[in-house]
Amino acid sequence: MKVTTDEYNSFDSLLTQYRHCISRLSQIGISLSGASRLRTYERRLEQLVSDLRPRIETNLIIAASFDLREIDEIIEIINHLPNPLDKATIGLLKKMNGGSDHPDDEIMAAAREAQYELFLGNMFRRTGVQAQHGAPDLVVHWKKQDFFIEAKRPSSFNRVDDRLRSAIHQIRRLPSTGIIALSLDQVVRPPGGLLTVKEFDDLAPAVHHLVTSFVLNNAGLWRKRLTGEPVSAILMTARIPGRVTSTGHSALGSNIHVELLSVPSEKTDVHGFINYALSAYDGDQIETVSKLVTGDKDDFVIKKEEKN
Repeated sequence: MKVTTDEYNSFDSLLTQYRHCISRLSQIGISLSGASRLRTYERRLEQLVSDLRPRIETNLIIAASFDLREIDEIIEIINHLPNPLDKATIGLLKKMNGGSDHPDDEIMAAAREAQYELFLGNMFRRTGVQAQHGAPDLVVHWKKQDFFIEAKRPSSFNRVDDRLRSAIHQIRRLPSTGIIALSLDQVVRPPGGLLTVKEFDDLAPAVHHLVTSFVLNNAGLWRKRLTGEPVSAILMTARIPGRVTSTGHSALGSNIHVELLSVPSEKTDVHGFINYALSAYDGDQIETVSKLVTGDKDDFVIKKEEKN
């Protein structure tokens, strides 16, 4: 399996891009107060850019590493918004403005779940398919079929089952089977800190190992939870801030893992949709798709498609 590590741009370049996104939000009509977490990220990034000291306090480095993940997502979201903007997307952008600046301090999930929904929509739109926000969280149109996605971003490992049950309950009300998108950002990372690796090339495999171990450890429980439910797949994403000890740099390790589930009366080509959507994703990642939850050992790796 091939995996990649996304190294952050220089702080100067990132600050310029982020300020442009903040300005874009204002143009849309979304005002950010000084207490907004989005403004906090801007101030800390400004501090990193202007700080001339060769060494910076550890707590600032750790906070900034998580800020950079959030900033990276927000830039991606703003740069790939649907055109024209609809009411549902604007509503999510307004919700995204809330929340605590550090994910460990989050009490309510609304702000970061809104951000996750927007990020997923961006991920699909970048493949060339239409993704519409609303209820359900995402409706993705591919080959004259609608694929329904309910997105959840648990704030901790202890919240995973609750978020999963909530998604199942929502999918039961849909006209056909649905896909659960689950962010593992706060679930598989080391608690309170960064994922530490020696080299850049070690980061993405380390995130992949964390995700795979999580799936294996929970496969039995999920098998019981999902048996007979109208859930066709679980799409798991993980974006984990890391520290590379050999260079002292911060970086972001990412992984996408999909569990295909056996569902009675399947009417849509979920396998084909997942294969297309992820293999066409802009980047060199090749994501793992497996059937660990259903007990099927027919694992395979999505291959990149030739683009004319």
